Amino acid sequence: MFILWPEYFDSNLTRADGRRVPKALSLSSPTAEEIYSIARKLGLSPVLENEKSYPAKWMNRNGRVKVPKKYSKTETM
Repeated sequence: MFILWPEYFDSNLTRADGRRVPKALSLSSPTAEEIYSIARKLGLSPVLENEKSYPAKWMNRNGRVKVPKKYSKTETM
């Protein structure tokens, strides 16, 4: 399974801080619940884990979403 952290989609972060998508496609402070909802609508069979924290920001428990490896991670994001 791939792990999708909210930090990957956060327009407030730089690429060096963890954002992985282009700024034009990112959101301001996305939540794991929002990512889960979108992944579910796309039919990716996501799993929401609320109590997890992004390793570089371990003090913030923003959660994460796990999705099956149906496509490459880049295509999934």
